[in-house]
Amino acid sequence: MNAIRLFIALTLALPVAAFSDTWTGRVISIQSGDRLTVRHDHQKVRIHLTGIEAPQAHQRGFRKSRAQLAKLCLNRRVQVSIDNPGTGFSDGWVACHLRHGFYADAAIHQVDLGWAWMQPNATDPALVGTQNNAQSHCDGFWGEPFSHCTRAPSSTPPPWDDCTHPHTATCHDDHDSDDHHF
Repeated sequence: MNAIRLFIALTLALPVAAFSDTWTGRVISIQSGDRLTVRHDHQKVRIHLTGIEAPQAHQRGFRKSRAQLAKLCLNRRVQVSIDNPGTGFSDGWVACHLRHGFYADAAIHQVDLGWAWMQPNATDPALVGTQNNAQSHCDGFWGEPFSHCTRAPSSTPPPWDDCTHPHTATCHDDHDSDDHHF
């Protein structure tokens, strides 16, 4: 196992005790590969995973990206830390419970599998290394068309190419009522 894969494996299995200012909830729906809804204290909290973007409904890879996030988090207990509260989706860190007290960072998981991009302004070194690794291994949409890999970047435009700001209503709130419970 190379050093990057080892780093990613350790990051994906971080104990929650390593983080502070978190609260617990349960994922009740998945809107896309980077957006989910968590029930916390009898309220629904809509969260955009900090530092990443995933394909929107009109882009290739949307269904697979959403399905991967659902596989990791849907109906699971999660730890959440909100970075930037918002009126629509709040930016936040989400770790989904795996087993024995270990959680997986949902954003790193999505980028590692190649079903989300690191935002251009993201500074998390774990995301940088994870995305480079996914690209070099042609994982997810980095290997499009899905049938073969040319070791070249994906032809799928990043989600932020479709809007002027990654958190504008046209970019993130088009499908708010289209919750996917799988």
